[in-house]
Amino acid sequence: VSMDIQKTAIEQTRRRCSNVAGKLRLFLQSHTSFPSEIAPRSARLVVYNLGWLPGSDKSVTTLASTTLQSLEIAKKSVSPGGE
Repeated sequence: VSMDIQKTAIEQTRRRCSNVAGKLRLFLQSHTSFPSEIAPRSARLVVYNLGWLPGSDKSVTTLASTTLQSLEIAKKSVSPGGE
């Protein structure tokens, strides 16, 4: 699962990960809410790539407040033994 608020980031991810297209779900949305398709305790790992998209508008960036909100949601998504 990959989430981003920038369409360009989603498109670039889709191209770069074309070899695993069947295993990857891309969502054009903020990380402040996880997609309903992610069941509680179903993720084994949650990874964040924070900051801004290289070559894009630098005013579109990750905020500490939304990341903290997202981490609270992520904790509920990680399965026992996950990271």
